[in-house]
Amino acid sequence: MAKVSIKELAEIEYHGADGITPTCLEAIARIIHFGSRIHKAQLLSRINDGFGSHAFLLTMEYDDLIVIGSGFASGYSGEGPRGLSTAIKLLLKHSVDIEEYEISHQMMDRLKAGCLLIKDLDWLEQERPVRPIRYRDYILERHKEYLEKHFPASINFGLIAPNLMDLALVFFQNPSHAIDTAYKRLEDTLRQRTGLLDESGSKLFSKAFLGDDSLLHWDDVSSNEHNSKANLFKAIFGAYRNPRAHREIDTDEKASLREFMLINELYLLEASAIPREIETYE
Repeated sequence: MAKVSIKELAEIEYHGADGITPTCLEAIARIIHFGSRIHKAQLLSRINDGFGSHAFLLTMEYDDLIVIGSGFASGYSGEGPRGLSTAIKLLLKHSVDIEEYEISHQMMDRLKAGCLLIKDLDWLEQERPVRPIRYRDYILERHKEYLEKHFPASINFGLIAPNLMDLALVFFQNPSHAIDTAYKRLEDTLRQRTGLLDESGSKLFSKAFLGDDSLLHWDDVSSNEHNSKANLFKAIFGAYRNPRAHREIDTDEKASLREFMLINELYLLEASAIPREIETYE
C-alpha cells in the first residue's frame, strides 16, 4: 500500500476486526445498546467473482463516523454471510437507513488497514448507491436469528437509586442475593422512616403509603394517582418477592435484571415520598 500523509486521513473510529464476524456484530450491537443514534449506514461492498467482502460506514449524530470492519461476506454459506444478514436485520430493526456502495479493492484495503482517506469520503458523497437496491438480498430468511441475544443483560448505572448502587455493582456475581437483599433493605428503610418497626410486606406498605391518612405521600394531584403508586409496592412484592420467600426461583440473567429494575423503581418512589403533614385543630 502506498504511503499517505496523516493530513490525508479521514477522522473515523474503527470498530471490529477485519475478517472476524463476531467482533463486528458485537460492535454494532454495542453502539446501539449504549443508546447512540445511528443516522445512516453505508454498506461498503467489494464483489469479486460473485464473492463479496463487506463493511459498514456508520454516520452518527453530529456527523461522527464509525467504520465497522470487514467481517462480513456474501456469495457462500458460512459465518460471514450469516453475520451480514444479522447486521442488516439489527440496523433495520432500529430504523437505520441503509445504502450500499461498491468500492474499489484499493479502498477496501485502506478500510481494512484503518486508514480511509478524506478523498474516500468525498468519493462516497458523489457516488450513487447500488440500484436496484441489493442489500436485502443478503438477508438469509432461512437463518432464524434471535437478535435479542446480541444485547446482553446490562445495567444503566445512571438509573440506579443511590441505596441500591452497591448491589448493582456486584449484581451479576449473584443476582438472587442482590434481589433478596434489595427487598429486605427496602422494608428496613421504610420501617426506620415510619417507625412501623413491627410491620412488614403488605401491611407496612399500606400504612406507609395507602390512603389519605398514610404516613408518607407524593403530593400528587389526585388520590387515585397516589394510591396507584402505593399499590405498586404491594403488587411487586406479591408477584415477585413472596414467591422467592417460599421456594427457590430459577430465572435467567435478563429476567433477574428486569426484577431488580422493578425494585429499583420502588426505591426511587420511596425516596421521593415525603411525610404527610398532620392537621391540628385548636
